[in-house]
Amino acid sequence: MHKQDPGRRHFLVRSMTTAILAVATGAGLPRPDRVLASAWPTAAFGASKEQDVLQLLYSGTTPAKTLATTIDAPAISENGLAVKIGIKTTLPHVQSISLLLAGNPHPLAMTFSLSKEMDGFVQTRYKVAQPTQAKVLVKSGKQIYVSTAKIDVTKGGCGG
Repeated sequence: MHKQDPGRRHFLVRSMTTAILAVATGAGLPRPDRVLASAWPTAAFGASKEQDVLQLLYSGTTPAKTLATTIDAPAISENGLAVKIGIKTTLPHVQSISLLLAGNPHPLAMTFSLSKEMDGFVQTRYKVAQPTQAKVLVKSGKQIYVSTAKIDVTKGGCGG
């Protein structure tokens, strides 16, 4: 039987890893820290008014109402610590989906940037301490669309 040299194997693995990284760097692939840092809407997340969020995210474009976007959230939530919120849209060419919760000190709860290969669907859990109006903003092409839903939270977790 032929014994394998662990030093040789280690050398080959490191050489292959170095070669792959060199090719990726040479191909001009962006570094994740550069891509994500430029796209993070810090000011929009810090805004205290919905109008300010619209201005910061979408340059003040007035959203059009749509039935092509649905918000899947409980009308009454017994656990406000983790309210499941699903957002689905059939609009074409979705670039982003944002969720605003009116009762929060900072209404922008989340924003997702979608690539053209992705379906218009996102799901999350969010803390909701009081009854609130959930507003979803979907950017499709050059237009912004809006859908709303009311989320109520029970105090004692007993359904009313």
